[in-house]
Amino acid sequence: MKLAEQEKLDHGYIAKTIRMTQLAPDIIEAILNGRQPYSLSLTDFMKPFPNGWEEQRQHFGFSQTA
Repeated sequence: MKLAEQEKLDHGYIAKTIRMTQLAPDIIEAILNGRQPYSLSLTDFMKPFPNGWEEQRQHFGFSQTA
C-alpha cells in the first residue's frame, strides 16, 4: 500500500484501520457519543469482524438500538 509506505506504517495496521470504516453507522455514532459497551476496546476492532451490520452489533455487544 502506498499509504503505508508514505507514512512508514505496517501494511497490516493500515488495512485493519481502514476496515473500521465499514462499521455500522450506529456503532460509530455510539462510540463517538460514549455509549459503547464498557469492555469494548480498539484491540477488538483490529481483529477480524463480520461484514454485516447486524452481525457486527451482536459481535461487539451492541443492542439493536445502540
